[in-house]
Amino acid sequence: MFRYLATIIILIGLISCKARQKTLKLDEAQQSQNISLDFPYDVLGYWEGQLEIYGVDSLLQTVPMAVLIDETLDPVVFQWELIYNPGDQEDRRPYLLLMHNKERNHYKIDEDNGIILDCFLFENKLISTFDVGGTLLTTMNTFLEDDMVFEVIAGPIEIINTTGDMKVNENVIPPVNSYQTKTYQRAVLKRIRG
Repeated sequence: MFRYLATIIILIGLISCKARQKTLKLDEAQQSQNISLDFPYDVLGYWEGQLEIYGVDSLLQTVPMAVLIDETLDPVVFQWELIYNPGDQEDRRPYLLLMHNKERNHYKIDEDNGIILDCFLFENKLISTFDVGGTLLTTMNTFLEDDMVFEVIAGPIEIINTTGDMKVNENVIPPVNSYQTKTYQRAVLKRIRG
């Protein structure tokens, strides 16, 4: 009888944990749907948290991280600074966010070294896709009510599989190339000051 009750209690605990995980994911999705941004003005501030860097099979590293977004004297140029290990050993990446075409949600990140990355705002998500040194990267900054979710997906620009390229009944299926995703980075950053 005791084993039976213990098993029931464990199962209820596992079910409630899974339900809570789904609720958290749903809350993030709900927050995204309910946010209307005056970008970039609504996201100005200093954001801080932990960046988790994953390989395909494990968490590789956790690094403290911050993002500073601020106005400059130029009304179409904003400070966009990534800071790794804030404090004594910090690695600062001072970039500029350029308001290229606000009506078309087209922005640019100027790394101030000849590299300018195009990025596009999809409601509350700023996305940029680019390649460098044989690596394809997609960066995403999702702005929620109190959080910024910073994500980077990266992998080699090397086709690992091609499928399709055939005819099925009367339909011509185009070739589709697949690429390896090698690393994934994610940080949930809290706005410390705005």
